[in-house]
Amino acid sequence: MSETNFSAPDSKVSLNIQEGGVELSIAQSPVSLTLYEARLLGVALIEASEEPTPIDPENPTDQRIPMQYLQIEATTENTDAPESEESQTGVVHCFIRDQSTTNAVYIAVGWVSSEGWDVLQILETASVTATDFAETDLLQYYEQALVDDEVFVFEETEYEEETEGE
Repeated sequence: MSETNFSAPDSKVSLNIQEGGVELSIAQSPVSLTLYEARLLGVALIEASEEPTPIDPENPTDQRIPMQYLQIEATTENTDAPESEESQTGVVHCFIRDQSTTNAVYIAVGWVSSEGWDVLQILETASVTATDFAETDLLQYYEQALVDDEVFVFEETEYEEETEGE
C-alpha cells in the first residue's frame, strides 16, 4: 500500500512512499515546476529517504530522528556584571537533522552556550517534518537544516529589571 506524501498543484508531480522505496509520478513529460514547487518536492524526497534507524533496539533514546526541533530559553544575564548592564533573554529555535534526542540536546545546549548564552530551560523537543512549519517563518530554517544538518535561530527580547519604587 502506498501513501501520497506530496502532490504538486494540478497534480504535475506526486511522490508516494512505498515499502522499500519511493514512487515518483510525473503527469506529462517534461514537467515545469516553479521554484517553490521544486523546493517542496526536494524536501519531500529528502524526508522520504530518511527513515529513523535505531542504533540500539533496547535503548530507544539512541534512535536517530530525521529532523528534530528544540526550543530553548536562554539569557545573557551575568550575575557578576554591573547593574547598569542590560541582560538579554530570548528563545532559540534549533533544527537538528539525523541525531538521537540525547545528542540533539547536547548539540543545541553546547551551541547556545558557545555563543555566550546561558540555557535557562528547554521549552520543547519534537520530531518534525516540513508540514509542521507550513506557512510559518520557520519553514525556511527547517529546509536549511536539511542541507546543513543544524540551524539555530535566536529571537532576542530585552529584559528589563524592575527598579526600586516601581
